[in-house]
Amino acid sequence: MLILRNMAACPDGRAAMLDAGAVGLLVSVLGESNSDSMSTQERCISVLYGLSHGGLRFKILAKEAGAVRKLEEFSGSERAENTVRGIMEAVMDTREENIEEDVDWEELIDLELANRGQSCSAGSSNF
Repeated sequence: MLILRNMAACPDGRAAMLDAGAVGLLVSVLGESNSDSMSTQERCISVLYGLSHGGLRFKILAKEAGAVRKLEEFSGSERAENTVRGIMEAVMDTREENIEEDVDWEELIDLELANRGQSCSAGSSNF
């Protein structure tokens, strides 16, 4: 998890992890209710926090993975819960610094999710 956290801290590592589906995997680990895995869940929170600096792309992937619900249900150390608040702010933040017009981010995210579903079902390949 430490390696994943370090990768999430740099733009290239963050992009690679977002491409590889790390958000969905980390959210699924958060869904495990095993008390023995609390430290693992807190480490997942830390990695998600690093990925949350991925902007709109992270927001889309987090919404697709059901991260908001899992994060709202999370209960851990005070430090982890502070980190969860930071992730939630990143997911819910609809402000963009360089955009002067009003943008409906929820609609944009929903449109992107719909487009992803169509492209996946079309069987397109990047190779």
